[in-house]
Amino acid sequence: MGSFIINEIIEILKHLTNIEFIIIHPKDKEVKNFWIKNKFIEDYKLNSDKRININTRRILSYSI
Repeated sequence: MGSFIINEIIEILKHLTNIEFIIIHPKDKEVKNFWIKNKFIEDYKLNSDKRININTRRILSYSI
């Protein structure tokens, strides 16, 4: 059910906004695995994007 909800929210965001990506910070491995299963990836190059203030290495992103 969680995957269905996340995918619906992403589809809504694609149609209603002009955001480029979603960034999340999973709290543990179980949560991280859920997000990876839903097409989020570890994206360390976001650390070099000056528009984003990331203070951790445990991030996942989803490109819209």
